[in-house]
Amino acid sequence: MYELINLLNQSKIISQIEVLELVDESSVQSIRIKTKLIDGSVLFIHETVSERGHKYSYHWQDEDNKLLLRCLRNSRK
Repeated sequence: MYELINLLNQSKIISQIEVLELVDESSVQSIRIKTKLIDGSVLFIHETVSERGHKYSYHWQDEDNKLLLRCLRNSRK
């Protein structure tokens, strides 16, 4: 999860990062992040890794809150 934060911090297209939730326990790791991109759009990232599998979602919206893209994925072990 911390690697994701580091990668986002290095990105030239992201102007702001806000970690909304971070869980780092032995049985589950989860993160929710809100990123503001240099064009004014916002990307919400949610990722959870546990013994049961890996789940993530992305929600990208423009500065007027209009949905641009949404992606959900759930892979179970």
